[in-house]
Amino acid sequence: MSPPEQELKLRFYTGTTDKLALACTEKIPHGSGPRLVVTANIDHVVNLYENTEFRTAYENAWRRTVDGEPLRLYMRFRGIPVQERVTGSDLLPHILASLNPGIHRPFFLCSTENTAVLITSKLVEMGFDAKSIFTNVPPFGFDKDSLASGQILDEISK
Repeated sequence: MSPPEQELKLRFYTGTTDKLALACTEKIPHGSGPRLVVTANIDHVVNLYENTEFRTAYENAWRRTVDGEPLRLYMRFRGIPVQERVTGSDLLPHILASLNPGIHRPFFLCSTENTAVLITSKLVEMGFDAKSIFTNVPPFGFDKDSLASGQILDEISK
C-alpha cells in the first residue's frame, strides 16, 4: 500500500504549527479569495474515499495538515517527514497571535455565539477595532445548503 499522499493524490503540509500560522496571516494576493486549511485525521481519510464533496473540498484546500496521530505515524512509517501534528485547535491560537490590527480583517465561522464573542473579545484586547472583526454562526447543516453557504461567501467577500 502506498502512503496517503500517493493513494489520495494529495500533498500534506509537513511543517510546524507556527510556520503555518504565519503563512495563514501573510498578505493574500488580490483576487485569490479565502484560504481553506483542512486538518486530516483517520475519519477524514475515510470520508475522502466515500464523499465526493468532501474530497473536492480537500483537493481545493490551500493547505492540508496531518491532524491525527495515527495518520502522522503512518506517514512517518512511509518516509514522509511530518514535523508535527497540526490540529485545528492548536492552529487557531497561533493564527490569532499572528494577526495585526490595521493589517488583517479576520472573519471566523464559529460553532456558537459564545465562541464568536470570545474570539472578538480576544482580538479587541489585541487592539483590533470591533468593527473590523467579522463572525458568523451558521445553522447546523449550512454546508449542504447552497443558499446559506452563498450568503456566507458574500459576507467573507465584502
